[in-house]
Amino acid sequence: MNNIISMKAKVLVQSMLLTTVLLCCSCCSKDNMIAQIDREETYPEAPGTLAIVYNSLDEIEKDADKIIYGNIENTEIEYLDGLPQTHTFVRIKESVKGGLPEGKIVEIIEEGGYEGVVMGGIPQMAINSEFCLFLTEDRGNYYICGAFQGRFIIRSGYVFQQATEDVKLKGYRPVEKNVFLNMLKLSE
Repeated sequence: MNNIISMKAKVLVQSMLLTTVLLCCSCCSKDNMIAQIDREETYPEAPGTLAIVYNSLDEIEKDADKIIYGNIENTEIEYLDGLPQTHTFVRIKESVKGGLPEGKIVEIIEEGGYEGVVMGGIPQMAINSEFCLFLTEDRGNYYICGAFQGRFIIRSGYVFQQATEDVKLKGYRPVEKNVFLNMLKLSE
């Protein structure tokens, strides 16, 4: 009887150890994945300077007229006075600030649009990708706050800022999409 209890105890301890190891490994690999994606979404410093440089998510949020979460439907390049602009069409899944209706498609204008990049060497927003965008509105047109500082892409369920290394928010750490959206809603 003692041998059976001893064997059951051994199996239980081994099972608990294996579970602990698996949890540790999954946490480490998740942290590594998040760090890797964050590096991928950080771009080399671009020449020139931005008119506004934000130091915190709160600053971008306060400056934004609208904050939306949605899917990229289409992208087009148009020229204004011979200079390219990228026009991206986003279907709103959720309006966090500014009251735009869910399902509405809004057009976002970004400077640049050559070889798949916009101003600062940031990639154009890819069709079918998900973003949380902090927008300013001027005469019925929508622009991203801080050129590209208000662009947050959703990858693997986490929200990553797409920015150049010189203006990427220093205190921001990628969080799960629902946590990010709830943080924004709570601060309104």
